[in-house]
Amino acid sequence: MAEMASVLTSRPSQTPNCPFCNPEVIERQRVAETDSFRVLYCLTPASAGNLLLVPKRHMTRFEELDRKEAAELFGLIQKTQAIFKKYYGLPDYILVQKNGKNAGQSVPHIHVHAIPCPPGLDLTRIINYRPALSKEEMRKCVDELKPLFLFP
Repeated sequence: MAEMASVLTSRPSQTPNCPFCNPEVIERQRVAETDSFRVLYCLTPASAGNLLLVPKRHMTRFEELDRKEAAELFGLIQKTQAIFKKYYGLPDYILVQKNGKNAGQSVPHIHVHAIPCPPGLDLTRIINYRPALSKEEMRKCVDELKPLFLFP
């Protein structure tokens, strides 16, 4: 996996109507980033710590990832799981990635939900509508997780 960037800088928006390319959304929800990916806190989390692993390059489907991006994504999943285990004390997690409208993809920009699973998590919250976090709730969640993604 490429080194995690300690400097959090955004690239210009690649697709004007895509929230994951929108600099305001990125700035508000960004926890960390690597060479090719951003880690965003989910606006509608299924559980505390629900993160989105989003490529910086705009693409809509998983198969559009090149080999380098796919390898970086898997390394980022491992890093995220280690954080869930250490910070939340939760070794169990769910990965959700949907391809296309018929699969339930709501934002046409590839993203992987990494969801820590506390005991008693209502798994229907992963598929069903969830309320969005307020700006204050989002800031608190992002600020708590940012330091965990930095490498020494």
